[in-house]
Amino acid sequence: RGNGLPTHDIGLRGPYVAPGTFKVTLTVDGDTTSRPFEVRADPALTMTLAQHKGREAFLVDVQNTQVLIEQRIADLRAKRAAATGADADRFAALERRLSAGRDAPRGKLGGVARNYNGTGARQGSFLPPTALHRQILAEAKAELAAVDKELKK
Repeated sequence: RGNGLPTHDIGLRGPYVAPGTFKVTLTVDGDTTSRPFEVRADPALTMTLAQHKGREAFLVDVQNTQVLIEQRIADLRAKRAAATGADADRFAALERRLSAGRDAPRGKLGGVARNYNGTGARQGSFLPPTALHRQILAEAKAELAAVDKELKK
């Protein structure tokens, strides 16, 4: 920063993908090149390809739910800023239901994502999601649906 070069936010750190063959395409100044590459499973793991794919699908679902929650929080903040009195309080309470503390959907899903995707130099996990992780996702989706229902009132 401060060097005159543009900075870019890379956004959410996505999940490790299941083993398979992929194609990467790079376009620079109108020139495009593509190359195939293979992602291989860790040979020390005894997971099947179906388990890898199930893990990847679960984590994509976690990430999509995180995005929806962040969108709803932003919507609620905008509504709260434009409202007064009881309406502003209502929007603030709904926002807190999604975002306040570790036990809110935002915090719990963030913890699940960090467990699998890692943070900084900390490696994530390649293991399949646990029943607890699936429960956390289901509860986060239910709370988001409940907030959406309250918004329609």
